[in-house]
Amino acid sequence: NPMTPFTTKLTDEKDNWSFYEVDLSSQAGKTVKLRFIAQKSGFGIGADIGFDDIAIFDKKNVDVGVDHIIAPGARVNLVGGPAGKKVQVKLRNFGKNSQSNIPISYTVTPTCGVNAGISTTYTYTSSTAVSAGTMGNAIDNTNTVAWPTGSFEIFAWTTKSGDTHSWNDSSFTTSAGWPELYIQSGFVEDFENCVAGDTSGFFVAGDLNLWKPGVINALGGNKGYGTKVNGNVPGGVEEFIYFPRFIGFDTIAGAELRLTHDIDLNTGDIAIIEYQGNGQWNNLGFWDPQNVVSTNWYNTGTASSGSAWIGNVGQTTSIWPLSAWNFSAAPLILRAQLKTVGGNKDGWNLDKVEVYIPPQNSAAPVNVTTVEYLPVPDQNNHLKTAIKNTGAKVLDSCMVEFSVDGGTTWSSPEQVVFDPPLIPRKTAVYEFDGDWISPSSGLHNVCVRTSLPDSKPDNLPTDDLICADIIVLDKIDMGVDSSYCNNFDDPAIAPWVTYNTFVKDGNTRWEMGAPSHAPLIAAASGTNAWVTDLDADYGKRDSSSLFTPVFKLDSGQVYTYEFLHAFSTEIYHDGGSIDITFDGGISWYTVGTNLFGATWFNTSFVTSLDVYNPGWTGVSNGWEQARINIGVDTARNAIFRFRFGSDETINKAGWGIDDFCFYKAVDNTKVYVIGEEELEYHIGVGNIHPNPTSGMAQLPISFQQDADVRITVRNIQGQLMTTMSVHGSEGINTFQIETTGWASGLYLVEAITPSGTDVQRLIVE
Repeated sequence: NPMTPFTTKLTDEKDNWSFYEVDLSSQAGKTVKLRFIAQKSGFGIGADIGFDDIAIFDKKNVDVGVDHIIAPGARVNLVGGPAGKKVQVKLRNFGKNSQSNIPISYTVTPTCGVNAGISTTYTYTSSTAVSAGTMGNAIDNTNTVAWPTGSFEIFAWTTKSGDTHSWNDSSFTTSAGWPELYIQSGFVEDFENCVAGDTSGFFVAGDLNLWKPGVINALGGNKGYGTKVNGNVPGGVEEFIYFPRFIGFDTIAGAELRLTHDIDLNTGDIAIIEYQGNGQWNNLGFWDPQNVVSTNWYNTGTASSGSAWIGNVGQTTSIWPLSAWNFSAAPLILRAQLKTVGGNKDGWNLDKVEVYIPPQNSAAPVNVTTVEYLPVPDQNNHLKTAIKNTGAKVLDSCMVEFSVDGGTTWSSPEQVVFDPPLIPRKTAVYEFDGDWISPSSGLHNVCVRTSLPDSKPDNLPTDDLICADIIVLDKIDMGVDSSYCNNFDDPAIAPWVTYNTFVKDGNTRWEMGAPSHAPLIAAASGTNAWVTDLDADYGKRDSSSLFTPVFKLDSGQVYTYEFLHAFSTEIYHDGGSIDITFDGGISWYTVGTNLFGATWFNTSFVTSLDVYNPGWTGVSNGWEQARINIGVDTARNAIFRFRFGSDETINKAGWGIDDFCFYKAVDNTKVYVIGEEELEYHIGVGNIHPNPTSGMAQLPISFQQDADVRITVRNIQGQLMTTMSVHGSEGINTFQIETTGWASGLYLVEAITPSGTDVQRLIVE
């Protein structure tokens, strides 16, 4: 009962082919039949048996060939010594006579890269004597082989004179050149540029050498390395693929290993990445279920190896930080290990292997604004920028410069020295020493660029430039124009601006348009008015301010400040006030009191306006007029703001402003004067920035003359976090508050000055 013809061909093997021969001389003159029996007993995974080169022949006197290639094996260590780079073959003498001085040739053929398929031939003569029916080693001590990096084939054969049996002269194997790769520029291998193998130096080992390159269905048809490509992995095997050896971490920080792969395993099977260290292989990383330090790295911590990938993971990208190699001279030697128990699943498929090197030295401006809350035209203003460490290394310094309105002329570069140094992803604010010279009113585009982080080339130049539009307020010279009026319906008049009271880029409720939320359902005149939300209640904990143009005031002149307003707020808790600044919004003073006439302020305090500040609160009788006469003892540039604040509870329609006028007073009675004597000792405390912060915060203080200030910071439990006794000189001084290491939450910053006490909230993230 002959079996069905078996036509499956062996396409790969792990072990060398074995040679067997039978002497048929006793069968001379007879007709014979040959039968090959392949059987398996017991258990195990090595169940395949293959036959090749079946021949019946008369032995020749001269018949010698390459039985198999001993070296190279799985890989050639390209940075090893010369002894490990020599070709060594096993010769077999098939003939009757002993042989020596055997000529041997071999070709080395890369399977990938620009030289794929281009063979290099080497020849040498072995002096090894090989007796009939025996084998001997033949080492090539003649040639220095130019081993390729990555996958290659080697084909070796003998060319002994008189040998007419060419069918048993040759042998073939595959191997890989295993390199050292410098990692400064990173490493990526997606296996797409090669049909068989790679150009990077991956090589395989294991029970069955199941890791093979190919087009893999589980990877969406991408090329990659898989454990038995598009077939199920047997149980009870341990298979490895070794990565190239990476070096050069001694100047690198923040590297990451990134794998794009697919995993489908049976019960008991595991997949892990190992690194070589201290003379042994160790599991790289651990199960990180919350992805705190990694991304999709392992999915269990209780496998036979501890942490591992198990089960059906599917296609995913996994990332592990290589922080253990930060500034390390040690090489990174990795391998992927698949160990099966049940098997019979698709196994593990690698689509892409990457060692990601983030930009090492990089400084980036993340915003640009003015030190003054409101830049004033026709006088020098001061710019500031927040600089972020976008590199992987600690940042000690960088250069920074600015340009205005697309000009090709940049300011003189200034060196920023960070104290303390910036750790990665942290930000610090820098105020330029060079002034923004006398900008005109209107919209300006201001750009800041950084360079030379730690006096080195910036590795991420794409984030070195940032630009922002900055509005410089309109300016009214009251010595030329005796009055300025605005009912907000004339488009020819420069529009007012609105910002958050404390954080310039924060939320503001002020809107210009037609009011439509009762009781504020129409403007006092015309169509438009400014309202803290045209069609809805104001929000909780609101801090919004509306700013007038800059008014150039003469000393000794009395001015009338008047407008129509309507309001509906929670009495005493929510409301608005009028403030004035002479330094571009760094410091503010409330204009007048509730005792300054029947039309000015209706309460001595509004709790949302720093508790003790006067203002308007409650409900007005429709649109009402507010008026006050003011004067200054010294010619000044003044800006007024309509400041609104609310608390956590009741919200109403808010505050509306219309028909504003500022003019030289006709009636000089009841004048509120802000004089030189009043301002001489005044110290204006500005807003903390950035707020919230995750590192360094800054507190600007404006001094009219030198003075001492005490700054304390406490948490909400009253615990003292830091205290500073500082001295300020005339002008704007900025004091640093270092919050690194503080718990996230709310803190109170108290500045005690000769002018009084300022308390602000600081949020630490």
